[in-house]
Amino acid sequence: MAAGLDVVYLDSTLNSAVPSSSLGIPGPNFDVRQEFSGTGTGVGFNLGVAYDINKTLSVGIAYRSKVDISVDGDYHNGLMPSSVSADADITLPQQLTAGIAYRPIDPLVMELGVRWEDWSSTDNLTVKIPALATAAVYPRDWHGTAAITAGGKYRFNDMFSASLGYLYGWNPVPDSTFEPAIPDSNTHLFCIGGEARVKNFTFDLAYAYQLQEDRNKGFNKYGPIAMGEYKSNLNMLALSIGYKF
Repeated sequence: MAAGLDVVYLDSTLNSAVPSSSLGIPGPNFDVRQEFSGTGTGVGFNLGVAYDINKTLSVGIAYRSKVDISVDGDYHNGLMPSSVSADADITLPQQLTAGIAYRPIDPLVMELGVRWEDWSSTDNLTVKIPALATAAVYPRDWHGTAAITAGGKYRFNDMFSASLGYLYGWNPVPDSTFEPAIPDSNTHLFCIGGEARVKNFTFDLAYAYQLQEDRNKGFNKYGPIAMGEYKSNLNMLALSIGYKF
């Protein structure tokens, strides 16, 4: 059994353009660029349990709580001489993960898993701007989603091991609120990593390439703005250090 504390630091910037008419400016429409940037910190927890059915088969389940973050920062648009204070509340979703591991030979472990994320916690993003007595509201209406995973780990000796993994995830963003700021889509994630044990320390280094499936944006709650086809991918690098007492 295991438990942990999550402290999340968020540093974010949101850029967008809105029609001048939405700001009450008369005359022909033109784009007004706006930006909100801020930071915030939230605290959550995680719990996990694993059970060895026998020498070759194990199961496990883990839970990670939601994290509420209040982001304080500044808002500015192209018509303002300077920035003003603004804030927003963001909730990172709770997660539930379960998996099964099979060890056909002693140095090799193969795993299958599933993960659920409660993105329904994201109804909308509201940036409150007290000095202007207004707020910028971005509808979200996201829904819970899941991912399936498969991977393996081979230990060469007591010091070194290598890992490979794959994840397929369904995206939480419905067509009705899909927009350019978060062009999410169904995901393919390919991972490779290695671990080194030095006395009581463990060092893990991993690289992942995330390929987003192409997605087309049509007319929705955001109107015809930025209609088109979206393609994206991500490169991620992770390093962790552990110590065993």
